[in-house]
Amino acid sequence: MSHSGGKNAGPEAPTPAGGGGGDVRPASAVADLFGVCRLLGRDLLAACARATDPPERQAIPVNTASGGFDLTTAATLRLQPRPGFDQSLYGDPVIVWGTNRHRVQIVRGEPVQVTRIGHLYTLSWSRGPLELQIPSQLAGLGLRAAGSDVRLHRFDGPIQADLFRGRLEIRGLQAPFRLRGLGTPILLRECAVGAGESIVATTGGDILVEFAAAASLRIEALTLGGLIESRLERTPAWRAESARERLTELAREGGDARQSSLLEQRTLRVGSGLGALRLDTAGGWIHLRVELGPG
Repeated sequence: MSHSGGKNAGPEAPTPAGGGGGDVRPASAVADLFGVCRLLGRDLLAACARATDPPERQAIPVNTASGGFDLTTAATLRLQPRPGFDQSLYGDPVIVWGTNRHRVQIVRGEPVQVTRIGHLYTLSWSRGPLELQIPSQLAGLGLRAAGSDVRLHRFDGPIQADLFRGRLEIRGLQAPFRLRGLGTPILLRECAVGAGESIVATTGGDILVEFAAAASLRIEALTLGGLIESRLERTPAWRAESARERLTELAREGGDARQSSLLEQRTLRVGSGLGALRLDTAGGWIHLRVELGPG
């Protein structure tokens, strides 16, 4: 029989009377998802106007002839495809590796263009896959992608990502993050965040979070039309069965099948709950568990 929690997981926190403001949370989730649509629409409009608009006066080109460029820890790096009404909008895989070097190395990607305004560096590419090695310690990392499967490994700073379609997987989170997607499953592995406020909002995709032993978060999870699986122990990484099949399984196990309602909301805790994590999905499941060490 399964039991909630693990050696690194705290108890489920009580939900405040009156549903904990359930009438506000769905509206907040929808606002986050509309934010992704707004960003993508703005990118498309910018692509249409680029042929006639003068270049941004403050943006300084960065030389990448050596296959990369140097960054300091005070820099913020933004990654985004150059949008257009061709296949470049729907990109190939994007892979980003954090390293202990103070340099961005372009492993794959073309053509790549880099500009900077102060400490903000923007890297854009037009077609094909993109693979980068970047400093693991920066002031921040921003990412936009459309139609790409994105994998990000071992970046220690704050992250903001806005995605349309594709799949997002981040391994080894250390700092607060904000992730938004349309049609985007989001997987967070080895999540060790222990402070600040973090947000995941997606529609048409599941959210999976595996918490490392160092994680310390109070979790507010909400799904519209999906289920929340929060046993926080060793479970399959990706549950593909339908909601009806899962409800049947819960009934066989003597579990609570009240999740069949349209809206499900849970408040949980991992560790001492020093940080905050908000999870919102429409039409997807939310899976939460604590990683178990070897043995």
